[in-house]
Amino acid sequence: MEMLFVLAIIALISLTGLGFHRHLIEKEQKNNIIEQLVQAMEFSRNQAWLKDGKLALRPTKGMNWADGFQLMDEHQQTIYEWAFNFPGWDIRWKGFSSNNEIPVSSSPQSAIMNGHFIIENIQKGVSTILLVNRLGKMRVSDKIINSPKT
Repeated sequence: MEMLFVLAIIALISLTGLGFHRHLIEKEQKNNIIEQLVQAMEFSRNQAWLKDGKLALRPTKGMNWADGFQLMDEHQQTIYEWAFNFPGWDIRWKGFSSNNEIPVSSSPQSAIMNGHFIIENIQKGVSTILLVNRLGKMRVSDKIINSPKT
């Protein structure tokens, strides 16, 4: 009887730990996505300065940046491609000039990267906003959106 009681306590502790562990994994995935996007934006700005021209960041497929994205030059040639594997996440861009690409310029006068990424955990329906200013500097918004589950 004592053995069953001990096993029940161990099982209860294990189940509690699993939920917390899942939360930590999701948080780490979100932080990884944000870090990848920040690095991609910095790389794109540097490439625009090196090439002294206008470039564009575009999602590889459709509108979900979680599938990957490309840095393209004015002649539609791919300069670099990021291949992501973030199942369960939806990453969307809402920009000042376009909702399907981010213009990257070598000149601060023509830089119009204003917009934001919406990073959504599809299973939980919770989104984080990653703001981008006109020069490509990024920060996480304090605003968190809870999407209604359909």
